[in-house]
Parts: sequence; structure tokens; C-alpha cells
Amino acid sequence: MMGIAAFSFSVGRSLIDTVLPVFTVQKLGWTDTDYSQAFATANLISGVLGMIIGGFMIDYFGKVKMISIYMTLLVLLVTVMSLLKSFWQNELFVIGFIFCFYILLTFTTIAIFASAMQLCWKRISITQFTLYMAISNLGLAAGAALMGQLKGFLDWEFVILAYIIFAGVMLVLIRFINFEKHQKYIDELEFKHLEINN
Repeated sequence: MMGIAAFSFSVGRSLIDTVLPVFTVQKLGWTDTDYSQAFATANLISGVLGMIIGGFMIDYFGKVKMISIYMTLLVLLVTVMSLLKSFWQNELFVIGFIFCFYILLTFTTIAIFASAMQLCWKRISITQFTLYMAISNLGLAAGAALMGQLKGFLDWEFVILAYIIFAGVMLVLIRFINFEKHQKYIDELEFKHLEINN
């Protein structure tokens, strides 16, 4: 379930990553420099905030709860962006969306990485975590490829709105992952492994 959730999250993330530069330049008339500056600043701020409070939030409130909150906020944010088409020519509105999206995305990514680490059995943790990352990277490739297909028959607002499908999959699946039950299972595996070797 974590693999599918991570894949779906990455598809949605990559879709927006691919849409925004094309959307802002072709549809809104921004220059490449305008978008690059907004994107770079948003990533810098989100990275700093992620380092300062991202880990604290998931430790204090719990991984599943925070992922659910972040994903819900991302779905609402993208929905508002899609529906308020009349505000697209307002540069501050679009920049605000970019900043909020990447801050929430960074916080969610931190929580997902922490969740994936917790699900790993320490004896094969490198292989297991690498598998999660490989699945996520496949999602990034799929999301980038999807943008071109969607834009062929959908208007921009619906291409952006498609994000909520992939966010929704992540939001639903994360609720079914029982970290405590999984940890007990890992402890049993470890105990059996020690018994066999002794």
C-alpha cells in the first residue's frame, strides 16, 4: 500500500511540476525568468520551513494524521486554483498558489519519507527504502508524461484539477497503513531470525 501511495503521490507532484512552467509561460504570459524566480524562492522557503518544523510536526502529531492534513490542504488548494480561473491573471494569486503548494508538498514529502523508513525492516532497510524511492521516481516519470496526454484534450483548469485524483489515492491508502501492527510484525520477524541463527 505504501508503494502504491508513494507512486500516486509522485505522479500528482510531477504533473503539477510539469504543468506550472508551461501554464505560466504559455497561458499567463510569464517569462521563463519570472517562473524560475517564483519556483526557486518557493522551494527555498519550503526547504527551510521543512527543516525547521516539518519533522517536529510529524513527531508531535503523528505521520498518518499529518499526511492526511497536508494532502487534504493540497487537494483544496489545487481545487481553488482550478476553479478561480478569473484570478489567473493576478500574478500574486498564482505566486501564492506556487508558494503554498510547494510548502505543503515539502512537508508531505518529509512525512512520506519518515513513514517509508518506519515500514522498513532494519536488516533489509537499504533495499526496502531504495525500492520505495524507485517507485516514487517511476511516478515522477509517469506524471511528466501524463501532462502532455491530458493537455491534448482538456483545458488548463482540468489538467490542474487532475492532481486531486492522485492525491486522493494517497489520502485514502495512508489511512489503511497500520504502523503499530506492522512494527509488531517486524519485531516477530526479527525474533524468528534470531532464533534461527541461534
